Amino acid sequence: MRNLTQVFASPEIAARRMVAEAQDERHGTVKLMCSPLALRGTPPREPVAPPRLAEHTDALLHEVLGLDDAAIAALRATRAVS
Repeated sequence: MRNLTQVFASPEIAARRMVAEAQDERHGTVKLMCSPLALRGTPPREPVAPPRLAEHTDALLHEVLGLDDAAIAALRATRAVS
């Protein structure tokens, strides 16, 4: 068994280019795993830093549920969403 430090430092991971660096507002540069798939003609996307808790809540409530600003404010007032 390897720990995470050993995994990220292993030569086979480096050879397969499975680690990428992404910028994160809070933590600066973070290391993220790339897709292990190597499909011809469809290169994998570079990973991006994960979103913060509730970062996309308003957009999802608007786009997926069709809620307006007043409805979202009501949900926030009842602490149903953050």
